[in-house]
Parts: sequence; structure tokens; C-alpha cells
Amino acid sequence: MNHPDRPLKVMFLQTSMPVGGAEVLLVNLVRRLDRSRFSPEIVCLKDPGPLGEEIAREIPLHSNLLRHKLDLRVLPRLARLMRRRKVDAVVTVGAGDKMFW
Repeated sequence: MNHPDRPLKVMFLQTSMPVGGAEVLLVNLVRRLDRSRFSPEIVCLKDPGPLGEEIAREIPLHSNLLRHKLDLRVLPRLARLMRRRKVDAVVTVGAGDKMFW
């Protein structure tokens, strides 16, 4: 739950961050968010890739939560991470349909 004394913590969930159109848009969006209102983080289920490594210098980035093709334990890992980071909102970016392959 968001508290008026802190920005809304938004976690963007992405499979990985290779150099591509959707990934570039995500980086641009995160860079332009009003930090007084939003505190962004990115989760790359797999390897962060070049754009992930670049944006990790600016905001928290979590990666390699998905350990193999049918890793069902990724769900409790994500839940623990979200609780630990006190996330208010999650935005999936092309991850839902590709999570397990």
C-alpha cells in the first residue's frame, strides 16, 4: 500500500533486457518517471542483457529469478522479492506469455 510520505514503488517485470524496441521504451519510461511520485525497479526473469546492465546503474534491477524452463519456484521467489521490496504496483512487460520458455 502506498504511503503519502513516500513515492509509489513500481516493479516492472520483464523476461530480459536485450536491445530491442520494447526494452528501449521501458528504459525511456523509467528514466522519465517523476521520482517524487514513483520509485521504479525492474525484474528480469532471465539474464538482464545490455539494457538491463545499463539501467541497473540508475535504479534497482533484480535478475535471474527463473532458473530453468519450467521453474515453478519463480513464483514464490517473486512474491518474496515483492514483499521484501514493499512493492505497491507491478507492471508486466511482455513477460506473462513468455515466463516459462
